[in-house]
Amino acid sequence: MLRKSFFLLLLLAGISHYAQAEAWFADLQHLPPSEKYIAALRIYDTRIAHLDSAAGIAALQQLQQLATEQDDDRLTAAFLALMGDYYKEMYKGPQAITYLKQALVLADKYQMKHMQADVYANLGWIYYTMEQNYPLAFENMLKANNLIQDEIGYDHYLQSNKFLYSLAYMYYNFNNLERAKCLLLKALQYPFSSSLYQIRVYNTLGLTYRETNHMDSAAWCFKKVIDIANATHKLDWLGIATGNLGVVYHKQGNDELAIPLLKKDYELSIATYQWESAGNALWNLINIRVKKNDLAGCEQQLAEVLDYYHKSLSIYTLYGYYLTRSRLRQAQAKYTEALLYLDSAKILQGELAERNNLIILSQAEQKVELEKHLADIRLLESEAAQKILVRNFVIISIILLLVIAIQFGYRLQHNRKQDAQMLDNARQQLSHYLESLKEKNALIEHFQEEIEHLNTLPEYLLQKEKEDLTDKLKKYTILTDTHWNEFRHLFDKVHKNFFEKLKLQYPHLTPAETRLLALLKLNLSKREIAEMLGVSADTVKKTRQRIQHKIALPEDLYLEDIVLKL
Repeated sequence: MLRKSFFLLLLLAGISHYAQAEAWFADLQHLPPSEKYIAALRIYDTRIAHLDSAAGIAALQQLQQLATEQDDDRLTAAFLALMGDYYKEMYKGPQAITYLKQALVLADKYQMKHMQADVYANLGWIYYTMEQNYPLAFENMLKANNLIQDEIGYDHYLQSNKFLYSLAYMYYNFNNLERAKCLLLKALQYPFSSSLYQIRVYNTLGLTYRETNHMDSAAWCFKKVIDIANATHKLDWLGIATGNLGVVYHKQGNDELAIPLLKKDYELSIATYQWESAGNALWNLINIRVKKNDLAGCEQQLAEVLDYYHKSLSIYTLYGYYLTRSRLRQAQAKYTEALLYLDSAKILQGELAERNNLIILSQAEQKVELEKHLADIRLLESEAAQKILVRNFVIISIILLLVIAIQFGYRLQHNRKQDAQMLDNARQQLSHYLESLKEKNALIEHFQEEIEHLNTLPEYLLQKEKEDLTDKLKKYTILTDTHWNEFRHLFDKVHKNFFEKLKLQYPHLTPAETRLLALLKLNLSKREIAEMLGVSADTVKKTRQRIQHKIALPEDLYLEDIVLKL
């Protein structure tokens, strides 16, 4: 009976919010098209985002119904974008991505810049936190940043501090601490619509200061988080910030202040189910006890740390577990076991470093910058075409004015002979201008044919010579199938039919062997080839030997001789 009553209350709550949403969104249909999304976003942030899943989805479906009734694509786009954001907050990545991509199609169609930035930012956050697709995450976040920075302006963007925090958090996790700090300090310049993001900004800024050994600044940030968390009754963040402050005091050698803070973090984290924070606080406390040679009970507490790892699956918690257990074994004079646990900690440290590979970030930045550059080129081409049209208009206008002037002069002349002579002169001048116009139009048509020819070529070859393209190929990084497809496309522009001839002559070669022969065609060294493929020089050497054996290469010939003939 109690269970039925509970579900009935949930149903009534959903119906209530659905009815309220109809009133919330009713005025949107009367707004100018450019203002509809911003108005819907404000309603979402203030009234819907905090609702539970049933009530939130019901409220957003009311926006969908209004869009359908009005046959309004912009309202449909707003529904899709906000539904994607809502599913993102509910940790339903695939569903959120589907909604957001549909919203992006309409946002691009109607040039809804604010929505485009929101969608890119949400996609970036999903790819980073849920999909672990870091290149795609940074690519989308940087696209959002370009839109906000260059076309909207951070002063006019509704969620500036939220976006800046998200981008800074990603930079922080990839160990680009200076970039993260700059973004977080910039986020503090804009008003916060939510105390949660204010807490996140100060906490991450404190972590950045702590990592760069600015302990006083780090302590100030964590104390700020503690004040906000106390005022807003956010016990989970109160525990996290308290523990972070305790780590600062521990790094400063003041364990008397650190221990009670870490204990409070541990207790609050357990109470709020923050298992990663609980595990981290506990292994820091054990470290302090081991340092003081207080070993009683440490084994049992370390077993608890391992339990918290299984609940949170945090690599950092497992790293702390191995490192602390190594120190405990060392204190117990069990050096062999201590070395084994230390090796495990180093392996995890390597995984953390690999995840923070800055090459991923650099590639994403370069791709976004390239797209921006190509867009600028297209804009310049459009402006050039407009200038040609203006020039033609000016020429025709001059001719028309000349004809009018000749006619006016003809009427004013009283002497027939002079009139005839002037008319003849006018006709000659008109003929001269018409011939000149024909020549200019022919020249313009020639220019247009040249532009049309250039437009049939790929954009990246518009102002490139083959030598430039070869240099670009030599600097390429081939780490994934996508990179290889892009490289092969560019390679074919310089060395046509190379791969067809290679396939025809040596059909049994593997993809890896084909890639090596293509790089040899570019006259690259073994070291350069290794860097491009992301492998060791020894791997390149073994691949060469394997190819030589496969194709039964005579001893007096080299692979370079083979590829030069293709």
